[in-house]
Amino acid sequence: MAETSDDTPVPSDGQLSPQSTASGRDPSRPAKRQRRVALACQRCKTRKQRCDGGHPKCTSCSKTSNECVYVFQPAGATHHIKALEERVAELETALSFYGAAEVGDDHFRIAKLMPQEGAGSENGNDVFVAIRDLSLAASGHYVGGTSSLSIGRVLNSIVQSQQPTDSGTIDRDGPSIEDPSPRSLHDARLEQMVNLTSMDSNTADRLIVGWHRHIATRYPIIHTPRVTWLHANRARLTNLHDKCVLNLIYAVSGRWLESSGEGGYFFSDKHYDIAYQEMSSILKLRDSRSLDYLLLLTLYCTRAPRDPGAWTFIGLAIRQCIELGLHRDRHESGPTIDGEMAKRRFWAAYFLERDICIAIGRPFSLSDHDIDAPLPLDVNENLDDEEELRRVWQETMGTGSTGRSRRTSNLSPFIHRTKLKRIESEIQSVVYRVDQADQASDATIMDFLGRLEQWRADIPASAQTFKPQQHSGPYDGLEFFTIHYHRTVRFLLYPRLTTTPNMHYLKLCAQACSGIISDYRRLHQVFPVGFSALSIQSVFLAGLTLVYCAWLSPGFVEVESSFADCQLLLYVITERYPSAKKYRDIFERLRNAIRDLLQTGNHQPGAPVPSLALDPAMLQHDFADLLGQESTMGGWAAHSGIGTDFTHMINTMTGASGNVFEGNMWSQPMSGGQQLYNGQGYMEI
Repeated sequence: MAETSDDTPVPSDGQLSPQSTASGRDPSRPAKRQRRVALACQRCKTRKQRCDGGHPKCTSCSKTSNECVYVFQPAGATHHIKALEERVAELETALSFYGAAEVGDDHFRIAKLMPQEGAGSENGNDVFVAIRDLSLAASGHYVGGTSSLSIGRVLNSIVQSQQPTDSGTIDRDGPSIEDPSPRSLHDARLEQMVNLTSMDSNTADRLIVGWHRHIATRYPIIHTPRVTWLHANRARLTNLHDKCVLNLIYAVSGRWLESSGEGGYFFSDKHYDIAYQEMSSILKLRDSRSLDYLLLLTLYCTRAPRDPGAWTFIGLAIRQCIELGLHRDRHESGPTIDGEMAKRRFWAAYFLERDICIAIGRPFSLSDHDIDAPLPLDVNENLDDEEELRRVWQETMGTGSTGRSRRTSNLSPFIHRTKLKRIESEIQSVVYRVDQADQASDATIMDFLGRLEQWRADIPASAQTFKPQQHSGPYDGLEFFTIHYHRTVRFLLYPRLTTTPNMHYLKLCAQACSGIISDYRRLHQVFPVGFSALSIQSVFLAGLTLVYCAWLSPGFVEVESSFADCQLLLYVITERYPSAKKYRDIFERLRNAIRDLLQTGNHQPGAPVPSLALDPAMLQHDFADLLGQESTMGGWAAHSGIGTDFTHMINTMTGASGNVFEGNMWSQPMSGGQQLYNGQGYMEI
């Protein structure tokens, strides 16, 4: 503390706090010029006038009987130090993964959990019992066949989003293991300022930048001109729906920024809660406003576990689309801004619902056979000129039904990804159907592969030359497209690995899994990737499927570099999502066991892994913990997807259920141009 000549103590920087007064000054001395205060109220800031920092009201606000609000700015140095600490922790984790000896241990998070009650299976070697329980969420809700794996706590937000009432005592420095999303920086003084009228301008601007960079063109639900208007007029909004939409925009953007490693006083949960409280009023509208609201709630819940969850919200959104007739072609005489926004809303809802339902194995709310709505026009998302819109529409109509327009816009990635999602939806309906016992024919599989290759060839040319350092918007490079391509190829071919494998399909599936991992690694290097529960699932399942492919056909596919990349990605993800630690550990145990076997050169294709190398009892323990429930579910769960695919992989590799392949899998007839293992090597047939 420094002192003035009248011995009145002031802060060392010479500024008076809002609580400081002029009391105690000798009246005989001449009045000094009023010092600048460290913090001015919002009204004085807006009017650009001097504020005396009076508490609870400054002099100016007291005279005019106006509300006097002080917004405490977060310290800039704190932000910088926090970001540096997070980056150091990430680098330390990478170094420890590569075996560096001198690495600090401050990057480890300490979270002491209360032990869970419940007895496990009596048979310590029965991996099947533990794995079949993964067909149910912790609350007992159904997870179906296309899920490949219930990702337990990480997918809890998508399945049911129920936060347990008693999850143990967890270190408050890190997120709860029940919550897969990163948390905002917390300051109790700022929490009460989470409202649109007194929100810090810098934070609000960061959230809008995050929205434009991560969400605006990925899920074009709200027209950018409207977002800009809402943001600029946030302190003067009176319409309830406008307030809810803006709060949800801030909430969704904050979650995306946090999941990409960017810290800040975003208070995403608070913004979400403010909007969520008005649900009954908004849903009564039963029009596009209700649809916008539901889609924003869905987006938020894909990265944060909140009741009733993303699956419930997107189901309501699809039903709202049906009620509004958005799934049908309106055969309009020409395009309008409102008409294009209706198309964007519907296809964004379609994309989200397919993503969520495929991930958890639940049926779609709307069949593709009932949809004939056209895709949106390929124009920039923020276009609000109907004359330009009509010109593009006429140009598109001029290409005819077989022609291809070469124009691109910032909506091109969304449109192209939606085309892929329609193929993926058809794969789910054909390959994963449960009303027929027979598998899809080879002709069907090859037809899907051909369509996927054509989709890949049609990736916009701009993706090939995209340079992220030249763009402040979303990342639209080649990896962004090929990640989704590889995921769909894996989704198509994965069921073929659970029966006598076709080596051609096995190789394609392994290449797709390697592609998922390498694309995520490259994307992480050039762009702040916002990992979600779905992306965690993609990386984990890709790595796990690679382990299985290596076990089935040692030496046939190159997996070592992909193993290393997958493990590194899971380490990075775990730093942001502590709840992903178990998936990282399970993958590491499986990978090490298979790699050690392959290095000895004694492993025969399809031979069970010795129990000492891959301990089924340990795996059972890990998978039971993964879901947090005991193995007491009925046998029907064994046939709901996990029992037919993932359970098959683990049980077959460990020998827990014997050899399920009929005959010698390496001598089955295959189509021309494929390879066969003859006991010594692979040969063309």
